[in-house]
Amino acid sequence: MRKRCLSLLFLLLLTLPAGGCLQKDGLDHYAYVVALGFDPGEHLPYRYTFLLQQLDYGSSEQKLSGLNTVSAEGSNLFEAINTLAASMPLRLSFVRTVLLVFERSLLTDGRFLAEFMQSSFPTLGLRYGASVLVSLCPADMALEGMETDLDPGAAKLQENIEVYSRDTALIPAADLALVQEAMLSSVVDFAAPLCGTASDAPGQMQDSVGGEGYAYLAGNLLAETDMKTEVIGAALFSNCVLVGVLNGQNTQLLQMATGNFYRARIRLGNIDGTEIDVYLKRRKPVKIELEPGDPPCVRIRLELTAYIEQPDHLKRVTTEQAEQWIAEQLTQRYDRLYQTCRELRSDVFGVGKQAARWLSDAEEYETYDFRELYAAAEAVFDVRVLLTNAPDRSVLE
Repeated sequence: MRKRCLSLLFLLLLTLPAGGCLQKDGLDHYAYVVALGFDPGEHLPYRYTFLLQQLDYGSSEQKLSGLNTVSAEGSNLFEAINTLAASMPLRLSFVRTVLLVFERSLLTDGRFLAEFMQSSFPTLGLRYGASVLVSLCPADMALEGMETDLDPGAAKLQENIEVYSRDTALIPAADLALVQEAMLSSVVDFAAPLCGTASDAPGQMQDSVGGEGYAYLAGNLLAETDMKTEVIGAALFSNCVLVGVLNGQNTQLLQMATGNFYRARIRLGNIDGTEIDVYLKRRKPVKIELEPGDPPCVRIRLELTAYIEQPDHLKRVTTEQAEQWIAEQLTQRYDRLYQTCRELRSDVFGVGKQAARWLSDAEEYETYDFRELYAAAEAVFDVRVLLTNAPDRSVLE
């Protein structure tokens, strides 16, 4: 027994020098890629932009440094990483990557996104929870616009996107897990947040539905802050191909109808022709049912609580009239939104998921044409509004 213990101790001592060679680089030799940008290249097919942070050893406690960007062109992401290694004495780590920003033209045929999900994504070990954004401007400009004196950090940026989606419904939430699900499924389409820089020319991009005098769209907002990149609106995908965009107002409607909504402020027309701000809150979960027929019909019921923030506008009408007026306006908007999404073949309302419940086995699922069903399906929106005079908390309160 003693001889065996001595042998094990001897073997352990032999491994100690090798163990010291397993990782000769210190943590200060690494840069964390907290965000990735993807653009068409000028000389090579693609340009990749990396938003970096390092551990700061200048103080008594370790903390992350500010954001800075580097970029390289290549035929693929790994070629770009190798190119950067020739001129940057740092190793890139993707364990903290939280944002992926794709310039919109790369997503119009589906090939680039499919290649990324099949090769780069699993090899780099990116998190499934990394947020996916579509940029209306070059992605490198969008990432540079996130660098501010406020020094928010990419994790804070991702958290703010999630909170903004929940509290305003002006953007959807999309991550790599959702993209992966859409890649593997024949019944899943998705919407991703739009971003753009405030320096873009106003009116450069129109949403697919139209009808808004002042559309909340990334890069077109009448606002000015230290952060040049704006995140608002939604990119619509059909079979993982970018087919259209929604402004913030129409994104709110989509979020309500798909159950990804808790509360939001929306601007509606008043009975007297003016405009009013209405604060809406979900009263009950959204109910979605698909009825077979020729054509099939999807019925979506929304039950909302409404608070009108300028009550003086409603002195001439009863509560019941105001509730009906709000419900009618929302229903009209939903009809236009659904028609647009159906024409684009973007099943963001989840009609295919409802149809999948009809099928009895995997073979039938594989052969069923969900796209054709969605193209024929009509929609009936049943919007029920309960008006209250008690204001609820908003994102500003």
